[in-house]
Amino acid sequence: MTGYKALSIACFLGFKKIYIAGFDNNWFKSLQVNNNNEIFYANQHFKKQADSTIVKVKEFEAQNIGELLFSQSFLFNDLYKFPKEKIINLDPDSLTDAFSKEHNLDVYKEL
Repeated sequence: MTGYKALSIACFLGFKKIYIAGFDNNWFKSLQVNNNNEIFYANQHFKKQADSTIVKVKEFEAQNIGELLFSQSFLFNDLYKFPKEKIINLDPDSLTDAFSKEHNLDVYKEL
């Protein structure tokens, strides 16, 4: 999670306010399980990339849907380790609830 590393660096550098966007962690919404109990997800990105396809979850990633969701829950839990008073989430629809979404920036203003 490159964004987490960038967030760590920003905190280390001592920024008073850090604004984030794109920390949605919502890929699990695309999970599918076929009739053989194989797990797949859509690799969706903001910008179309070469790997923007349906991907099979490999056995080393998880043996079942419960294990997969449990391991991925750490993506949300790890965000609570950051200083919440410094970080503002600019995405009002983000599932990331570790940081305030209240701000005065007009980032969604149409030109």
